[in-house]
Amino acid sequence: EQNRRNVTIGAAVVVVAGAGAWFWRSSSELKDTRAAQALAQAERSFLSGNLSLAETELQRVVQRYASTPSGVRAKMMLAQAMYGQGRHEQGVALLTEVVGTGAAAPYRAAIHALIAAGYEDLGRFDQAAAAYAAASSAAVSRMERDAYKADQARVFMGTGKSAEALAIWKELSSDESSPMSSEARLRVGELESKAVTRS
Repeated sequence: EQNRRNVTIGAAVVVVAGAGAWFWRSSSELKDTRAAQALAQAERSFLSGNLSLAETELQRVVQRYASTPSGVRAKMMLAQAMYGQGRHEQGVALLTEVVGTGAAAPYRAAIHALIAAGYEDLGRFDQAAAAYAAASSAAVSRMERDAYKADQARVFMGTGKSAEALAIWKELSSDESSPMSSEARLRVGELESKAVTRS
């Protein structure tokens, strides 16, 4: 009788746990769906160029669905809307706040690249170069990784840090399979000829 009672209790616990997991999963999926719908509406305003309306709608998505993938994408778009209105400091701060969160994992490289773009517009080129390096490290695909390295090298070139730029371009040019190898070889030639001219 005691064994039967223990088995019954155990079965009930399993059923309740299973129901709880199902409810949590359904609730999470519903939240993600609603977040995606809200983001789509805000995205329409953003793409139409109505940045002030887009910002209001994106703020709503961020407030309600911050922990969802759509919430992260809303923050990325919100930062771009802020950039478009000259509020780069705010945009960079927003992206810096979200980049390390779990929900941001699929977008981490792109977020670092957006942070870099904000720093470039602010004229903070050392921080921009560091953010492009972080974007390259977080990138999943080879093309993306090398593209962010090239962006970092371009920032170095623009600020007169030729040695740092040359090191990156040489790395990219040494690998024929890199999608950036052609540009890298041109840049290496350009930088090396400038160095010869100066000497």
